[in-house]
Amino acid sequence: MRSVLWYNINGATFDFSTQTQETNTSLVPVTTADAVTKDAHAVIITTDDFDQAEAIINEIRSKTAVIPVVVLDPSGTSTLWSRIYNVAVCPSPESLFPVFSTMASTVQMLLYSIIQANEKYYSQPYRHLRSDEEKRGYIDPYRKKGRHFEAFNWNHQTVNRPNHGILHAMRKCAYICAVLRFWNKYHHRKSQYFKDLCNPRDVLKLQIMAVFRVAGRLSEIGFSPAKPKQNNTYAYYRKRSSNAMEKVVKSNPELFHFLYHSNEHQLHKDASLLSEESSRDKRIFILKTVHDLDLRRCKAADDYRHYMNIAFSKASKSAESERAKAELTQMAKSTISLTGDRIKRKTKRNGKTFVQLSHHPKLAFDVIFNHLKGKNNIKMI
Repeated sequence: MRSVLWYNINGATFDFSTQTQETNTSLVPVTTADAVTKDAHAVIITTDDFDQAEAIINEIRSKTAVIPVVVLDPSGTSTLWSRIYNVAVCPSPESLFPVFSTMASTVQMLLYSIIQANEKYYSQPYRHLRSDEEKRGYIDPYRKKGRHFEAFNWNHQTVNRPNHGILHAMRKCAYICAVLRFWNKYHHRKSQYFKDLCNPRDVLKLQIMAVFRVAGRLSEIGFSPAKPKQNNTYAYYRKRSSNAMEKVVKSNPELFHFLYHSNEHQLHKDASLLSEESSRDKRIFILKTVHDLDLRRCKAADDYRHYMNIAFSKASKSAESERAKAELTQMAKSTISLTGDRIKRKTKRNGKTFVQLSHHPKLAFDVIFNHLKGKNNIKMI
């Protein structure tokens, strides 16, 4: 039986007996955020005072970003969902239980994917190519004399793949909702162009795709139009990333069923997008945007501005869209710094923070998603 905490701020009478029986839920009345424990499945807040609700939610978020919070809002006027991470507002008591069930599941499934990606891929050092890989003509830069596998060392602790590691993957994942909101409003073709992706299933798909997009790397080799052999190697890394996503999603039956109804063909089709850099699929457009936003860690200011101009070239031209674009780039730079990563030619990595968060993805999840608050939500209800 799962435990759900209930803050009934205005003291109104609600009968949740049917929902608790049908969902095998224990509803626990509480009055303070101190009651929040890691065992709690979700939090429900019933109130007509949204300022008070926000104060309680902020207290909860100071403890954890993982537990979903659902607020009853019959008027439909609350904007809490847009300011605090993992918060939804519902119009009726009947909608509370299905909503928090979906939210709780998606957060846990995302965390599962992040942890698996880190354990199986990002925490592992780059490696030499196997003989069969070399026979296919792929490049192994580490065969050269004096070349070492990329790693960051601090206080006798090592983070492998520091440039394309788990923190880079998690930041991209955390930008997804803010980028979706931007393009849904400011795409030059039409507003609401990405509305079909603004639902729990497709948002989670995008977040998981962002997590795995560079998981298959074996070195820092990138795309280079003038170097066919290097491009073939880079394409091979993309294919490995696709395979990594497929393996991890299939390893979790709940995740596999929620995203793809356990359909292997559909999973393979989506995972293959990670190896199709030129695809016209709208999801690749979103994934490229979140990737480019995180480039400030490895691009100097002028180069970063150049990449941003390209990334947002399809945005409508207005003062409002320019402000929104500036907010996105500032969001990315602040998140890069928060996770201890470098801002190229401006700040160095904070060794203590970078190592701690790289080694503890659950802690990094709380830090990143709490920092971005409502930027990680899409109003789907």
